[in-house]
Amino acid sequence: MTRLLRRLIVVTLLAVAAIGHFHAELRPARGSAGDGPPRAAIPGGGHAAYIRIDGRVYAFTPTSVRRRVERAMNTSPRPSVIVIEIDTDEGVLSDALEVAHYIKERIPVMTVAWVNTRAEGPGLVIASAANSIVMAPGATLGNAAPRMGRRGGADERAATLGPLLAELVDNSQKRGFPYALLHAATVPGVEVYEVERTENGQTRRKLVNQADYMVMVEGESVARANHETRRQFLQDFGRYRVIQPPAGSTIPAEFVPGEAQVRVARAEDRGQWQLVRRVHDGRGPLKLRGDEAVELGLAHTDHVDSIQAMQAYLNTGPHDHIRVRQTWSENLAEFLTQPGVRMVLVVILVLATFIEMQTMGTGIGAVVALAALLALVGAPLMLGLAEVWHLVLFFLGIGLILVELFIVPGLGVAGLTGLICVVVGLVLMVVPTAGGGIVPMPADGAAEALRHSILAIVAGVLIAAIMVGLLIRHFGTVPLFDWLVLKDEGSQRRLDEAEAEEDTYIPRGPPPAAAGGDVTGYGRLSVGATGTAITGLRPAGRVLIAGHATDVVSSGGWIERGRKVKVVAVEGNRIVVEPEGEASRPPQA
Repeated sequence: MTRLLRRLIVVTLLAVAAIGHFHAELRPARGSAGDGPPRAAIPGGGHAAYIRIDGRVYAFTPTSVRRRVERAMNTSPRPSVIVIEIDTDEGVLSDALEVAHYIKERIPVMTVAWVNTRAEGPGLVIASAANSIVMAPGATLGNAAPRMGRRGGADERAATLGPLLAELVDNSQKRGFPYALLHAATVPGVEVYEVERTENGQTRRKLVNQADYMVMVEGESVARANHETRRQFLQDFGRYRVIQPPAGSTIPAEFVPGEAQVRVARAEDRGQWQLVRRVHDGRGPLKLRGDEAVELGLAHTDHVDSIQAMQAYLNTGPHDHIRVRQTWSENLAEFLTQPGVRMVLVVILVLATFIEMQTMGTGIGAVVALAALLALVGAPLMLGLAEVWHLVLFFLGIGLILVELFIVPGLGVAGLTGLICVVVGLVLMVVPTAGGGIVPMPADGAAEALRHSILAIVAGVLIAAIMVGLLIRHFGTVPLFDWLVLKDEGSQRRLDEAEAEEDTYIPRGPPPAAAGGDVTGYGRLSVGATGTAITGLRPAGRVLIAGHATDVVSSGGWIERGRKVKVVAVEGNRIVVEPEGEASRPPQA
């Protein structure tokens, strides 16, 4: 086993060990906090801790929220209210559901969702889990309809809408928010009506869907109303499977995902209510401005546009609040998972590895390559994005590439397969997954993240390949790299002496026929031509033949710089050499 192969194996093992320790230390189990006491519906007084959720909701969001809440609860004085500042409209549904469940069940103090800009998509799920919602003027709330595939049928609709609507039903029951609004914001086709009834001199108002409206205002029976709305949904959205929810669920016993069925009306309500207005016509998911959300009872106020306004709402002083931000390591990990940054890291990893192979002994390339490797793999692990099979695929690819370089040289099956494994592993490491099993697949809603990751990694590989090609051709003359080769006078003198020896050159005139085609750097070469290595061959390098620097590859082990070599095979642009004087052996494919 060559020294380079041993060094690369040691570096790879060290990287795997470091990443494993990094993962174990920085990715604790989720949902470890204890249950809290019952909470009041409206906050007031005490100290407040502010936790911001912005951008895409993804796999690290639940962990980040939990960590920051725990840090806030360990401060003194202990906060009496947690303010979740929300500015998001995209992300992975399962991660948003996990955050919502944590807010409802695990935070032991009052919670306020502060919609300072927008809480759409997963943002609505998270906001509706808080004790109350406050908004800034012009902020928006709603539009949480999940994106279905073009051929999404019963299974996809049930798998997506079932858990989402179950969470919203639970939120509405525990927090007192009108479910009709949450339903209409999630499923196109759900209409919302405001109805009222005067009884004993008191007027009551409710927000209901079209099935409840048919019973309460038009006097239809519950069965008839359910039949008509089901027919409407089947006509509009296709035939969906009726699913049975698990025991103890708050969902009705028979449930078509997304269907508007009677939820509020009772038999004695038939025809006893009057229409006040139609709030939403069902054409698209419902989205509300702050003033509309306040009017409909979904938000408590729409005048909270600053910390000072929030302090006035909470009745706290200017020194009675803390902002709990992510740690520097968490921010760094998020930065390192950005597509543009990962593209640069891929380029650095490939170039540093190439430079280390060309200048074995300096160690600079190995250190830089290891740092890039840790950043590419460690950051997704810390954020909870990388799965075990992503790591297995990535390091399997690295192993296949090493096999191609040192055991079966030449771009063949092992090298191509290894490259594909590495690229696929790097692409999937930053894409949120869903579901269990050994091989979790990308989650619904992660298509954009997958597309960006593919573009970043593929672009990084292509840029790195181009730059490696340029370095191979001009390695000794590129600024900042020329010091790595032909630096000492002794080496240059030996090369000058080698050039003077006639047996180093191919005879002048037309060379004999060669087995391959044109050779980069020197016309057509024949087997048996001799020259002098002007760089170390590890296994690739350059040989001086007839005054021309020619790119070659060693047939076996390394060949030191200045050694006499002989061409043993010419295969297209691939020239194979071995030290002169050794017994010839067939070149490895």
